[in-house]
Amino acid sequence: MSSVSCLLLAVTTVLAGVPQPLDRQAPHGGPAPEVTAGRLANAGQYTKALALLRETARAPGASPVTQARALAWQARIEVDRGDFAAAAQTLTQAGLRAEASGDAEARARVHFARGLLHERRQTTGLGGDPEFARARGEYTAALALAESAGLGWRALARFRVGVAAERLGDDAAADRVYAEVIEEARRGGDVEAQSFADLHRANIAWRAGRMEGMRAEQERLREVASKAGLLFVESSARINLADLTGGEAGARAALQVAERLKPFVQGLPGMLDSAYAYALETAAEFTRERDPARARALFQRALAHAESSGLVAARVRLREALAMPADAGAP
Repeated sequence: MSSVSCLLLAVTTVLAGVPQPLDRQAPHGGPAPEVTAGRLANAGQYTKALALLRETARAPGASPVTQARALAWQARIEVDRGDFAAAAQTLTQAGLRAEASGDAEARARVHFARGLLHERRQTTGLGGDPEFARARGEYTAALALAESAGLGWRALARFRVGVAAERLGDDAAADRVYAEVIEEARRGGDVEAQSFADLHRANIAWRAGRMEGMRAEQERLREVASKAGLLFVESSARINLADLTGGEAGARAALQVAERLKPFVQGLPGMLDSAYAYALETAAEFTRERDPARARALFQRALAHAESSGLVAARVRLREALAMPADAGAP
């Protein structure tokens, strides 16, 4: 196993599991704009998603409910792109619209997006220690509203409460929440919530050294995520499988993931950029013993991407890796 457990991917990125109103339609009978925007964002097409949401929020005659929901989604994507100032400004507008509308879902989405903003500010080193606790409070408020209104994405709101607990170092509490998410998601057919909860539970098990059945679980998760169009989860599972494989085969598999992700990287601290850097890092780890020069080149490539994308934790780790002796990763 590499020194970088690739399941760290599940806790170093913040937007794993973001609610999508998959059961709602627009008046003309097609999917609602935020549904389409969510699918575009999950596929890495952020520019198209933002354009659609801005058009929806500014459309003549748009109701406060429509505006609030679109703005909350817009803020979520701005957070993913690392544009925290824009996200904060968007959330101010979204909050005003949500309160004016009285719509439980709009209010829940605003709380959720605020939680994401607090969490990402902490993970990128721009916020202080209270940010994770603030995020947990926002997610808890979002969950309460989602439950009271019977919203279809309440399992994802519960998932983020678990993520906040995990980030605060309470793996036991997080694991319990993820188990609840998986049960609820299975009942509701929420493949996205279940997939992300499965990924995080595996991360906790990996840290605790509970590896039995891990390969089969990651194979299953890769297949489910692929069918559901969840690129980040699929990529994470593929990197985890590369990590479990190890050696030259593991390095090749990780590089394949990196090449597959390359068209989607944004040069911003988003989840696909993070996955891309981890794929390169994993390939470098398994190349270190066989070809130190090639490994160093891969580490440098990953570091350059981490630095240009604002991936703080990856940058620190990669700098440390480059400072290690050539054979330091050998068993």
